[in-house]
Amino acid sequence: MPEVVYNQEPETPVVVEPVVASQLRPDVEFPLPDKRIIRMGKPAVPSAMLLPSIIAGMSDPDKKSDPARNEFNARMALFVRSIDGKPTILPSSAPEVGLILQQLGEDGCDLVLDVYFKHFAPLNSDQLEIIKK
Repeated sequence: MPEVVYNQEPETPVVVEPVVASQLRPDVEFPLPDKRIIRMGKPAVPSAMLLPSIIAGMSDPDKKSDPARNEFNARMALFVRSIDGKPTILPSSAPEVGLILQQLGEDGCDLVLDVYFKHFAPLNSDQLEIIKK
């Protein structure tokens, strides 16, 4: 039977620090055409946890709502932190999403969606450094 040899060198512990979302992608601010300042940032709770319940409340078969549009609207609202210095709530329902979008207005929604895709769109593996062992 072969002899089993264990590595006698002590292993260096690897300390993994928690990653705060704002460290990866910091908040951004930008003006709207009407001069209001919008602040956007990643929500404290992952959007993947919040989106299903919000989107479910937005679906209305009688109005033939568009699921993709509902998701974009919810994502926009989740990432808006303040409008002209006034903090927004973290939306958890369709009416709360609607309130934020109404406060933004048409131009605000267009710009927020653009900033979302440029700064906060979900990461994919092409953007990550993969370590192979």
